Amino acid sequence: MSSLRSGYSNVREFPPQVLGPARARHIPKIENFRNRTSQAAWGDHLVRALKSGYFDQRGGDCVDEMLVWLGSVDSAQDSLYKQCVRAVGDPKAVKFEILRLLDALLLAIPLDLRKVFGAKVIGENDQQAIWSRYKRLTNVFHPNLGLADVDWLSTRMVLINKAFSHAQKLDKAKTRLYTDYIVRTDMEAAMTIKSEKVYSREEQQRDLAWIARQAKLRKQLEKLTVAKVLSVALFGAIVVLGTMVLNNTW
Repeated sequence: MSSLRSGYSNVREFPPQVLGPARARHIPKIENFRNRTSQAAWGDHLVRALKSGYFDQRGGDCVDEMLVWLGSVDSAQDSLYKQCVRAVGDPKAVKFEILRLLDALLLAIPLDLRKVFGAKVIGENDQQAIWSRYKRLTNVFHPNLGLADVDWLSTRMVLINKAFSHAQKLDKAKTRLYTDYIVRTDMEAAMTIKSEKVYSREEQQRDLAWIARQAKLRKQLEKLTVAKVLSVALFGAIVVLGTMVLNNTW
């Protein structure tokens, strides 16, 4: 299978001197096609979210693509932007409505690092991916860009900076609990996170140990169930064979 058909069309991975001039000249066309296909996939989620007022369950899977697109979109020529304008009804309010959706998805209080940067990224403590998401967030939420009200954007940037600062302090080797992902902000000074007060670290550690014991017991039960089914099947086969032998003897 050729490298182009297998989906590798990145110029940095396959430079022209490796692919040859005959194949290298197709790289821009292939990348443009892949970008349009990808945008069509997550663009539908964005348009539906603008109509309904919230992202569906799969909306969080394409946050990075939306941030990159929103930071560099050409409102005059982009077809997806035109669809967003039709969904919102006001061309001047499109970018603010998209930012509002992203704010509700990523920066809701209590501020959770798994929502801001992605659960998988935080679980693996991928600092490079955290830095990339942080830069993309600042490219659309920075007050100097003027995509929305300056005061509103300033409060969002405070949350983003605090989340990024907290994410940099995560220890990859440490077993983290729920409250380790929560960032305390000034916005919740009068609103104590009940889960931190009632659900203490000791209680979380006890529950994690109990969940681990339950998983171990389930595995043992599955092994016993499989052994029991096999033994019953073997017993049934022996009975059938014994019956056939007796019938042939008589």
